Formats: sequence, C-alpha cells, structure tokens
Amino acid sequence: MADDNKVVVAIDDDESTLQLVKLTLQRGGYEYKGTRDPLEAVALIEAEQPAVVLLDLMMPQLNGWEVYQAIKSNDAIKHIPVIIMTAMSSGMDRVLGLRIARVADYINKPFSPSELLTSVGKVIANEEPG
Repeated sequence: MADDNKVVVAIDDDESTLQLVKLTLQRGGYEYKGTRDPLEAVALIEAEQPAVVLLDLMMPQLNGWEVYQAIKSNDAIKHIPVIIMTAMSSGMDRVLGLRIARVADYINKPFSPSELLTSVGKVIANEEPG
C-alpha cells in the first residue's frame, strides 16, 4: 500500500450513514468510495485498492462478518485493514471484532466525525486504535 493512498471504501446499507461518512472523509482529505450493496463490496475493494475499508455489520443479503471473511480470503485485498462501524456495541461484540477477528478498529454508531477521522487516520498510519 502506498503511503499516499487516501482512498477509503465504505460499505453500509444505510444511505444517511454513507452520506455522513462521505462528507466527513472528504472534509478530512480522503477520497470516498461507497456502496449500500454488500454483494458489490469485494469487487469495489478489489477495483479501488483502498487504504482502509469501513464496514457495517448489520446488512441484508450478506452481513458484515460475511463480507469481512470474503475480504480476508481474497489474496488481492486481504492486506487492506477493515474498520467495523456498527450499532452492535456490546463489550463482547467489540472483543470479537478486535481480538478474535482482528479488525483494525471498531467504531460504535452513532459516531462523531472526529471519531471517524481519528480512527481512519490511525489505521492508515498503522497505529494501534484507541
């Protein structure tokens, strides 16, 4: 991954969340690409080769963990860090995400624009999330 890669792909079935993410990332100097369709997610990630992926867990058709498994089993994109953004905010969900699945970070919805930018910045800089 090039150090100057500022592309962030977001996958969330909620249009208002994607709009907030888009506005926040663009104001933060990132290039936004997004989809509401989890079935399109892997192809979009392959095409864009983003610096980081933002992934919702609760979606129709495929849930976020299924998309995450598809990313991590694909040699072309498995190196790309994934930040989970979800309303599933129990301590166990967070532990499963960060410790078991080894996601790069875990953001609870609703989140603030500054929280999103901080997480994306730390993950891209390869720092431990907060």
